[in-house]
Amino acid sequence: MANVAKKIEPEVAYQAVGRIIQAQGALFTVASGSAEYQARRATSCLIEPAEDDCVLLSIVPGHGTYVVAVLERESENARLTVAGDLELRVPNGRFVVAAKDGIDLVSTGNVGVVSDAFKLTTRTADVVLEHLGLIGTTVQAQVQRAKMVAETIDQAADRLTQRIKRAYRFVSEIEQVRAHRIDVAAEKTFNLHAQNAVVTAEELVKVDGGQIHLG
Repeated sequence: MANVAKKIEPEVAYQAVGRIIQAQGALFTVASGSAEYQARRATSCLIEPAEDDCVLLSIVPGHGTYVVAVLERESENARLTVAGDLELRVPNGRFVVAAKDGIDLVSTGNVGVVSDAFKLTTRTADVVLEHLGLIGTTVQAQVQRAKMVAETIDQAADRLTQRIKRAYRFVSEIEQVRAHRIDVAAEKTFNLHAQNAVVTAEELVKVDGGQIHLG
């Protein structure tokens, strides 16, 4: 019976409070009283310890010494670090990230956002892209002013409809239109002016009006 009781005895851990005097990667030198410990960061301690931090140690005989929590530090900054993947799950409720001075998302890989609806509200937005691919059913935009500067724009569509109150086009060099049929209608005045004008047709040229002035 004595051997059985000995096997089920729980392992004992001792706690101590110390200050990190040296940080070398995943290994920390912690001074506690007159002793120094070589400790590793416990998996549950998400905040990455730094030098001069006051930390809580867990000393497990036969396993090692661990930094289980950062108790105090002079700076209010903190960094959460994990060696592998980190996944945050909220089975019920909302997940909110709020910051006064800004939020940065940085990744050398892909950043994916999957949602039933996506809403962005901001005063200003700057987007720098090398390549943009957009696949959608309907795109609707309501803006007061839009300005775009591009070196090349290519558009391909089965149908393009524009409803504009005023339209101004300034082409400094050449404008070419190739179409199977062109229909231009003006309610009041159609003015065509050029230094030289040439109208050619393979079969028929028709000019019809109440009055026709030539010259």
